[in-house]
Amino acid sequence: MSWKKQIKQKLGEVTGENVEIFSAVPVGGGDINEAYCFMTTLGDFFVKKNSATLYPGMFEKEALGLEILASANAIAVPEIVASGQSKDTAFLILIFIESSAKRPDFWDRFARGLANLHRNTAEDFGLDLDSY
Repeated sequence: MSWKKQIKQKLGEVTGENVEIFSAVPVGGGDINEAYCFMTTLGDFFVKKNSATLYPGMFEKEALGLEILASANAIAVPEIVASGQSKDTAFLILIFIESSAKRPDFWDRFARGLANLHRNTAEDFGLDLDSY
């Protein structure tokens, strides 16, 4: 099964809906991953893909990291939809966030959110697992 068909199947599993993909448009911004905006009957999704052989478990660990960041309730974090693998291609599906012009108070709000994120503490430093 192709990786795009696997994306369609995974979206159907997660949502319980019959999903149709209208297009998958490449978007920039990555160095080791390919990135796409998938336009579907359920809305738009940001999909990252790479080699599951070269980077085993990368997207599962990225999803865990995003969940940890989101749990702090300090700063906006992309919403995770799912991760998976099709043959040797791994992928991560997130809700697509449309780019827009920065509001005048963007940097102030960002700084406050980042400061709030760093106010979270734990007994130990770092994660309890290896990551990328």
